[in-house]
Amino acid sequence: MLYRKPSQIQEALLGAKYDYLPTSLERRVTVLADKRKQYTLFVSQYFHLRENVKHKPMFHQIQKDLNRMTLLYRRPEMVAHNNNNNNNNNNNNNNNNNNNNNNNN
Repeated sequence: MLYRKPSQIQEALLGAKYDYLPTSLERRVTVLADKRKQYTLFVSQYFHLRENVKHKPMFHQIQKDLNRMTLLYRRPEMVAHNNNNNNNNNNNNNNNNNNNNNNNN
């Protein structure tokens, strides 16, 4: 039997959860290879843009966003909390829209 570390299982589950990787192990290997090839292509295509003065503000903002997201994903309780807030906000918005529609009729 093949044993995996919990971190490997977690990576596979997150990849499947966010539709980054298929659940089928056979397909996962080929899809991951394709995604790595795409990443290499994108790096060679866009990495030099970081040095262009015109693009500096955009890359500065991306770097700040990446740092923020990394901190969030190191603290899973923050992500779960944010998802719950988003769901509550969506429910509140839907309720408000329904109330507005009822008032207009």
